[in-house]
Amino acid sequence: MGCGLIQAPRYQLRDDLVRGVLVEVLPDQPPPLLPLGAYYPQIRQLSPRVRAVLGHHSL
Repeated sequence: MGCGLIQAPRYQLRDDLVRGVLVEVLPDQPPPLLPLGAYYPQIRQLSPRVRAVLGHHSL
């Protein structure tokens, strides 16, 4: 059996973690946040939902 490390979203690994196929290492050391990019059309009025996701109050 091989050994290695992987960084992946917990929801993708949940079943394997529950079954013990995978073991979490360094649970107190979460990975750094990854930047998020967004492309959207240059329109005057963005929907409130798009504004909330982008985190901008005025564009």
